[in-house]
Amino acid sequence: MPAIQVQGERKPALFEEERIGSYRQPRWTAQRRFPTTRVYVAPAGRMVFEYWNQYNQPLNERGPKDRRVRGIYEFEWGLGHRLQLDLYLVTQQEGYGSNADITLKKEKVELRYALADWGKLPGNPAVYFEWSRARSSADAFEFKLLFGGELAEGWHAAANLSLERKVDDEAEHEYQVTAGLSKTLSDRSLSLGLELRTEFHDVAGARMKSLFDQAYLLGPSICWYPVPPMHVLLASLAGAAKGEFNSGDSTAFGAAFENWLVVGWTF
Repeated sequence: MPAIQVQGERKPALFEEERIGSYRQPRWTAQRRFPTTRVYVAPAGRMVFEYWNQYNQPLNERGPKDRRVRGIYEFEWGLGHRLQLDLYLVTQQEGYGSNADITLKKEKVELRYALADWGKLPGNPAVYFEWSRARSSADAFEFKLLFGGELAEGWHAAANLSLERKVDDEAEHEYQVTAGLSKTLSDRSLSLGLELRTEFHDVAGARMKSLFDQAYLLGPSICWYPVPPMHVLLASLAGAAKGEFNSGDSTAFGAAFENWLVVGWTF
């Protein structure tokens, strides 16, 4: 997309920080920068297809149910009027060998809305609404707040706050806080960063009192643009977890590892 000049701002030194589109957002926000954390919305007319591979593995035990691999197929479309539509298919594989069948886990639809043009509000907030139709568990809806910005030339940051509620008798809640920080090493090509992801769950009658399926993870990330339409993201996070993230053990924390790989193509 052609760069635009924003009145009162100097021309950015980096290509990826040039302003583009009708929302006057920086170019780096038009493609995903962080595997775990979203930023703003896609420019009007921008379409992206992404494949995600999310790998979870406890580090203290290795049994037939320890490993979990999720495949996510996502289509993003910038609708204009600061709106973005995302459609997902999610597959899941648990365990190893012949018992580790790949199954269709859920379908999801997401609508995202930026509250103002870029730079008009602190943190450039956007809101995110998602509905997921699960194949073997309860359906759910999710609300998320997205924040992002430039801390200095070549330094980009983002944070997300999310709440997911399952539509079942227990009304299970999933809470997540994610954050990312990246530094551009080579303009238009390579960035290195650090990402944080925390997650915990509760149910009706014990809100914020009896927490389960907890994970607290931190690790490095890389963002690489091999060719202009393509982006490749990798984050390797490690930390403490229990419940779903630690072989189903809900009584004690253990070490856990989570790897995120995202490959996308922009149209």
